[in-house]
Order: sequence, then C-alpha cells, then structure tokens
Amino acid sequence: EKNINNLNSSLTEGSFTAPADWAEDAPAPLVLGTELAENLNAFVGDEVVLVSPQSISTGAGMFPKMKRFRISGLLRTGYYEFDNSIAYAPLADASDFLGLKQGVTGLAVKLKDMNRAEAVAPQIQEAVGYGYAVRTFAQMNSTLYAALKLEKAAMFIILFLIIAVASLNIASNLILLGTEKLRDIGIMRALGASPKMIRGIFMWEAMGTATVGIALGVGLAFVLCWVIATFNIVELPGDIYYLTKVPVRVEWADVLAVVIGSYLVCFVAGLYPAVKASRVHPTDAIRYG
Repeated sequence: EKNINNLNSSLTEGSFTAPADWAEDAPAPLVLGTELAENLNAFVGDEVVLVSPQSISTGAGMFPKMKRFRISGLLRTGYYEFDNSIAYAPLADASDFLGLKQGVTGLAVKLKDMNRAEAVAPQIQEAVGYGYAVRTFAQMNSTLYAALKLEKAAMFIILFLIIAVASLNIASNLILLGTEKLRDIGIMRALGASPKMIRGIFMWEAMGTATVGIALGVGLAFVLCWVIATFNIVELPGDIYYLTKVPVRVEWADVLAVVIGSYLVCFVAGLYPAVKASRVHPTDAIRYG
C-alpha cells in the first residue's frame, strides 16, 4: 500500500507492523482511521473483532465469519470517508479472513502524472481485459470532484466581485482627484499639456494604485496559505465537506491569471476618470476650479 500513496506520513500513532513487544500468538495488526477508531472508542493496543459478510456453515447453522485483530496504529488522511471507513491489515491475514486463498479483489496503480489518469485508464483496461473494471480516483470520488468544481466556480465569482469593488474605489478616488485638481489641470492645459498627457497621468495613478494593492494582496495570500497549510487552523466538519482540513497548494497559473485579470479590471476602471480629466477646457478649469 505504501508504494502507491503516502499513508506513512498520515500515521498519527503506532505503525503498520506489529510492535516487537507483542507476543508471537497475538492477533494480526490492524490500522484504523481516526474517525472510525473514535466511533468505536478504540485505541492502539485494543483488540477488535472483524465480521465478514461471508458466513460459515456449522452444525448449529450459518454463522458470520469473524477474526480478531489488534490495533497497531491510527491514521488521519484528512479525507473523512477514508478515516471513517478504512482499515488496513497485512495482506495475508486480510486475504485469509475474506476467504480469498491468498488472492486479492483489486489492484491499485500509481501514475507519475496523476492528471493523465483518464487517458491511461483505457490502456490499462485493454491490458487487463474486459473481465475487470478500471476506475480512476476521479470516478470513484465523483461527488467530491463535483463539489470542488462548484466551489471553485463560486470562488471565481466572489473574487471577481471583490476586485470589481476595489476597482470602483480607484475610479471614485480618481474622479475626486480630478475635481480637486481641476484648476491645476486647467493650468497644465494652458501651458501646453495635451489631453493625452493628462490621460497618461491619471492612468499612471490608477495603475500605480493597482500595483500596490495587487502586490499586498498576493503577499498576504501567500502568508495565509502558508499559515493554513502549516498550522491547520481551519477545521471542517468531515461528514459535510468530505475533508477535515483545507488542502493548500499554490497554482502559479491561477495566481498569474488573477494578477492579470486584476490589472485589466483596474485599467478599465481608470479609463473614465482619465478621459473625463483630459476633456477639461483650460479656460473653464481655471475660471471654475
């Protein structure tokens, strides 16, 4: 199992193997998710009994097959469905318990590039034959992927509205600046400044404000991502969100898209004040400014 995932890093207590101080006739080791262990009120070193859906026939009738295990470790992946329903045991003991005669019911494959899973799945299906079913992680967790996709779309809309409100502040400040400096603009026009120069001054002001705001926003975002990833200060109810902690990964393409989009929105917001200021007549500006 450790060859296809990083469960070793998810262990919160114990290990996947039986400790050296266990007796030779001790039950086989078993690793439980923390949510499942909490529901069972079980701890490392406790013995639990697994009940198989397969029944065995005895002289007294049919009875469910049972096997005793001892908890050797607990793990927390942050994925509620795993932590609440998965148990790991040595392959030989699990196969014997389920009556598989040292066989297995499935194989897991790890790719170097997880994004190629959908493309590689048909190739694996062709290799193993159509007597077996090949499912990707996305297909097995389609509900989670759909929820994340919806949340990403909602976050895009929220982020766009936040940037739009910020750009309106830039526009309002420039309009107020143009009103306060009306006389100065008139004097500059009278001295030979062209409308293009006036527009350029206001656009430089708008883009300078945007640059400072974007730089502070991106810097604060990186700090918050580091804090959330390091200290896990955001706890989510796993039975609702499937995850118990917020996963954090910086996607540079998304960061670049947000920065470029912010610049474009701020550029558009600065156009109206710049054009309005450039159309001021020198005489009227000096007279009424």
